[in-house]
Amino acid sequence: MSRVRNTIRATLTPPGSDARNLTFQAMFEQGLDLTMTRRKAGVNVTTTTASQLSAVYACWRIISEAIGTMPRAAEYEMEGRWLPADKQPSWLDTPNETDTWVEMLGQTMVSLLAGGDAYNMIVWGGDGGGIKEIIVLAPSTCRRVSDTTVTVTPTDGGPPRDYRVMTSNSSGSRPVEILHLRGMGQPGARTGMSPIEACAETLGVALAAQRYGASFFANDGTPGGVLEVPPETDLSETGRKALRESWSELHGGPDRAKRIAVLTRGVKFKALQVTPNEAQFLETRKFGVQEIARIYGTPPHLIGDTTNSTGWGTGMGEQNSAFVTHTLRPWLERLEARYSMLYRADLQRRGITTGPVRIALHEEALLRGDTRQRWEVARKNVASGIMTADEARKNEGYAPLPNGAGAVPWIPLSQAPKSDDQESEPSNG
Repeated sequence: MSRVRNTIRATLTPPGSDARNLTFQAMFEQGLDLTMTRRKAGVNVTTTTASQLSAVYACWRIISEAIGTMPRAAEYEMEGRWLPADKQPSWLDTPNETDTWVEMLGQTMVSLLAGGDAYNMIVWGGDGGGIKEIIVLAPSTCRRVSDTTVTVTPTDGGPPRDYRVMTSNSSGSRPVEILHLRGMGQPGARTGMSPIEACAETLGVALAAQRYGASFFANDGTPGGVLEVPPETDLSETGRKALRESWSELHGGPDRAKRIAVLTRGVKFKALQVTPNEAQFLETRKFGVQEIARIYGTPPHLIGDTTNSTGWGTGMGEQNSAFVTHTLRPWLERLEARYSMLYRADLQRRGITTGPVRIALHEEALLRGDTRQRWEVARKNVASGIMTADEARKNEGYAPLPNGAGAVPWIPLSQAPKSDDQESEPSNG
C-alpha cells in the first residue's frame, strides 16, 4: 500500500513542493494548462488566460462555491421516501488528509467548468476497507484512453500509469481507481467539452479588449487638453513651461474646477474628447461580461452586471430560482450520479448489503424565500396534507412536536368526494 501511496504523491506533487494534491494555482505556475493554445483576436486563449477575465473567474467562483457548500447526505430509500443514513461516510466531510469536502468539490467543479472533465483518484483501504481518500488530480495529467482506462502522467517526469475508471459495476477491487466526472460532451465522446475551447473566439475578444484597456492606461500620453499659441508668438522652452504651469496652477485640481479662464495674446484652449473607438471599447468590455455569463449560464447580476438581467426573471428571487433550476441542477445531477456510484462501491467493499442508496446534494437552501413567504408555503402544505407539521418544523430548524403530534398528516375537512347517492343540487328545504 505504501508503494501505491508514493506513486500517487509522485503523480500529484511537482518537484520542490509539499506533498499534497496539485491545485489549479500550482498547475498554472508550472505552465500546465487544461486546453491547447488557441490564438483568437490576436491573443492566446487558454484556461490560464481565460481565468484572468474577472467575469470568467466570477462564474467559476459562483458556481463552484454554490455547489461545494450545499448540504449533502448519504440517503437510503424506504417506502418511496429518501431518508438520511444512520451513519454518514466520513469522506463527505474529509475526503483526504488535507482537504475538506467543500475544498475538494470546489476543485472538482473548477476543473469541470474550465475543461469539461474532472478526475478524482479513489484510494481504497486495505483488507476490504472502504474509501481511504479522494484526491483531485490535475486534468492536464490525465487522459481517458478507453472506456475503462485513464492514463495519468506524473509531474515529476516518471512514466505514465494506467488506472481503472470506476463504473457502475465497480466494487473497489483495485487499490486505486479513477472517478471520471464529465460535463456536456459531443455524442460518443469519452470526455466532456471544454467551454474555453468551444467559445475561444468570444473569450479572445474579451481578452483582447481587456489587454487593450490595460495598455491604454499604461501607455496613454494623451493630455486632457492643449493650449494653442499663434504661430507668430515664438515661445521658448522656458515660456512654454511657464504657460503650462500657470494654467495648471489656476485650473488644476478639484477645488479649481470650472473656474473662468482668461486667455491673452491669442492663446486658445482646446479640450480633447474620447474618440469613438475608445468609447466603443467600453461597450465591448460590457458586452464581453454578458457573453461570458451566457456561456456559463450565470445571471449577470451575480457577477456584478445589473444592466441587463431581466431575462432571468422580474425579481432577484426569480432570477436566483432560475439559476438553481437551469444552471446548478444539471451539474448536481451529474455529481450525485457519480458520487452515488462511489458510495455504493464503498458499501459493497465493506460488506454492507442495503437497498437503493444515494449521495444527495440539497439545493433547497438556495431556493428559500423570505421568512413570510416560507411560512405561508409551509402553512399551505401542512393544511393540505402534503407534508406533516414535523417536516415543516424540521425545514426551519425546530424540533418535532411532543408525543408525535406533528408526525401525522392533516386531512382537509372542508372537501369530500361526491358520492353517487348525493343530490346534484343542494336542497332548499
